[in-house]
Amino acid sequence: MSGPGVVRISEAPNWAAERFGLDREVLDMRILRGVLGCEHLGISHLTFGPHRALTVGHRHPGGGEEVYVLVSGRARIKVEGEIHELVAPSALRVPADKLRGIRADGDEPAVFVVAGSPIDDPDETEIVPGFWPLDE
Repeated sequence: MSGPGVVRISEAPNWAAERFGLDREVLDMRILRGVLGCEHLGISHLTFGPHRALTVGHRHPGGGEEVYVLVSGRARIKVEGEIHELVAPSALRVPADKLRGIRADGDEPAVFVVAGSPIDDPDETEIVPGFWPLDE
């Protein structure tokens, strides 16, 4: 896309399904950068199913702070050892090198728009299984 244009979120790749094998009812993770033709911005749309608790965390050690904007629902984001509660509409900035994980709270999906630095190689994202145990 060379100029402005509208893209339906459903047209973007769902990394939760394609890369991690997750069902859409758990997490729908649409990576919009490519379909929008963004050169200087990473942008994603995340929908966590109600009461979904993932144990995995991630960080971007090569750079890439992120801002998580909760547009609908309730959620918690764990950054390193600190848990932040979000109620829509609210936002949280997370530095690139900080380990983070997200959980949906409540009976409705938690819907986020996430903006950050563009990451050309998804393997540059460090994935940490077991970062946020279910009993926490």
